[in-house]
Amino acid sequence: MKKNRREKREQRRLPASLTVEAAYVMGIVLFAMAVLLRYGFQLHDQVTGNAVLNEGIELLGHSEEPDIGALSQRGSRRMEYALSGRQFQIRLQEEGEGYSGTAGGLRYQKEIKDKGFHPERFLRQVTLLEGLGEAYGD
Repeated sequence: MKKNRREKREQRRLPASLTVEAAYVMGIVLFAMAVLLRYGFQLHDQVTGNAVLNEGIELLGHSEEPDIGALSQRGSRRMEYALSGRQFQIRLQEEGEGYSGTAGGLRYQKEIKDKGFHPERFLRQVTLLEGLGEAYGD
């Protein structure tokens, strides 16, 4: 009778060891999920920063009288609530005929340069192409 009790106790101990192993596995799974979630937040912030920077450069290129300071502040304000909790900054500046801008945080930096939008130049080029087409019969 005593052996039966001991055997029953031994059988009850085995599921407890499985519970301990499951606790280790769950810890690893939760850590992996936290790492993936953090990476997702960081990727979201990078993509959003790129979009805000691109929008700022496009607005500068298409404005008749661009206000670089206001557009930089607007972009930085839009990135205030970054999901990764990092500080993102948007800087826009004029370079010759075009514009450039940088967006970045602690370990991330993106730069975009644009030559600007010149509709008169485009219209002259189209007129030239049309003239060449008429001259050669195309």
